Amino acid sequence: MEKVNKESVEATSTSATCDDGTCGEMLAKGLSVPRVKELRESMEKLGCVTPKRFFACRPCENESIIAGFVYDGENKVVLCSDNIEKFNIKQEHVDRTLIHELIHAYDHCRAEMDWKNCLHIACSEIRAANLSGDCNMKAEFNRGNFGFKRQGEECVKRRAELSLTAHPQCKDIAKKAIETVLDSCMSDTAPFLFR
Repeated sequence: MEKVNKESVEATSTSATCDDGTCGEMLAKGLSVPRVKELRESMEKLGCVTPKRFFACRPCENESIIAGFVYDGENKVVLCSDNIEKFNIKQEHVDRTLIHELIHAYDHCRAEMDWKNCLHIACSEIRAANLSGDCNMKAEFNRGNFGFKRQGEECVKRRAELSLTAHPQCKDIAKKAIETVLDSCMSDTAPFLFR
């Protein structure tokens, strides 16, 4: 994330780098979603702006992902244009995904996260699953998960563990890492006042 002064924020924080296709159109719409705007504004207040190339659409060539927060060197949120089109991903899913990835970016900004530390990653994954809408009733119903008792928390744990296992250094300890930080990270709703 770039640390810049307030004058730079206005000039750089609204543009996106994207292709001229479905992904680019969905990204443009997603950037106007209130939670996306709130996350970006909160990051700017912390001194981390989302410069014009912070958001990008590009082929990912990995069918298991729709997007990711790239944090090594070129901090940005990347939407996978090939998978969005191939799997006919809807706008609502793209919006949730943008929020999810921006929560990682927000955590990176506010906490100077160590992306090699499985507990740090676990906490960010828990927060992203909890705050993005990944585990709302409609999303869970569409996945075939119909439980009502503690369904939200179970979804957060399941999705955070799934994401954590994608990190090679965390694969064998994902479940334990999630359990270790679950309560404190579930209660951390920053920058949102409530869920």
